[in-house]
Amino acid sequence: AFSSNQKALFESGKHSDVTIVVGKTKIPAHKSILCAHSPVFDAMFSNKNTIEAQTSVVNISDVSADVMKDFLLFIYSGIKPKSDRLTVYLLEAANKDTVFNVIKYSYNFSFQYQVLDLKIMCENHLISILCIKNVVDFFYLADMYNASNLKENCLKFISCNFDKVMLTDDWAKLGRFRYSLMVEATKAIALKNKQSAKVSQVGNNKRA
Repeated sequence: AFSSNQKALFESGKHSDVTIVVGKTKIPAHKSILCAHSPVFDAMFSNKNTIEAQTSVVNISDVSADVMKDFLLFIYSGIKPKSDRLTVYLLEAANKDTVFNVIKYSYNFSFQYQVLDLKIMCENHLISILCIKNVVDFFYLADMYNASNLKENCLKFISCNFDKVMLTDDWAKLGRFRYSLMVEATKAIALKNKQSAKVSQVGNNKRA
């Protein structure tokens, strides 16, 4: 019921005291709700010297109105986008380029406004769709935004599928542009192989 009421409040715009402007679209919102869920909004409106605090208008660029509405709806109600919607979350803002750019912008958006719940949701979704084609990109992304759970899962995936991952163009690019990450992944692979060797040796000793 609470979630439904919050959703209704957002959609009606009743008693709003701030306007989010995205291009030509004006979205009414409530400072108290934005501040309660985002430290960035809280700092923005708490500082009386900011333009946003003085005018009660927040201008957002490089994102579509529909995407901003999704973002705000999540803040208000906690309603999670469906997984397929999440995959293309902020697609327009990412210039409809690659999946990595789409996810990167989505992560950047949640990171920028420090909405932890949205960041965790994105992280969990990325973990669920890890594959040979995207694991290196997601590994890079996880390091960029300090997403420890995603990074850990990427390392495990790379370690278990290194014979295929090492043949991808993304792995080669990682070596050229983020060599330190390649070294980190290589160490994880070496550790996994060492642990596997110990387990194998224990098994051989028991059979002997």
